[in-house]
Amino acid sequence: MAPITLKKSIIDDYAEELIFQTLNLKKKDENFKTAFEFVMSNFRFHRFLDVNPLDITRNISGLCKKLCINCQDMKALHLKQLVEKFLNQPLLSAKDENFIQTDSHYSLLSLLLCLSTNPLSTTVKLNKEIVEIENEHFDWKKYLYDEENDMRIGASIDDTIEE
Repeated sequence: MAPITLKKSIIDDYAEELIFQTLNLKKKDENFKTAFEFVMSNFRFHRFLDVNPLDITRNISGLCKKLCINCQDMKALHLKQLVEKFLNQPLLSAKDENFIQTDSHYSLLSLLLCLSTNPLSTTVKLNKEIVEIENEHFDWKKYLYDEENDMRIGASIDDTIEE
């Protein structure tokens, strides 16, 4: 592990670069020191909270209850099914045999919940599974006429032309 002084200089360099890229301040500017102290205090004392899967599950179940109360049972059922399907799939590789639900799953669900503005007023378009039907030859004429005489539709034209 690198000594703390080495890490501190790397972090300082990154903080200075961050200030330059976002605020376009150089080390000589008078506001640079204030911005640098602010960035470093956020690095040191900010709590980067992990996502709480229980809270996310409660939020989703609460949203499903709201949908049911507003007579949108199909949306609630569809939402539950999609969340379960998402939580039971590996994120990175489809071949992952030792699959477990990770915080990344719940972080993505949390992001989607935060981005949704008004889930009750959205319209849901369900993608129906496409079932290919074999192209069977069916005699519609026979079926429709129900074995009646062959009827011709349209004007009858004589084969012989009278001169």
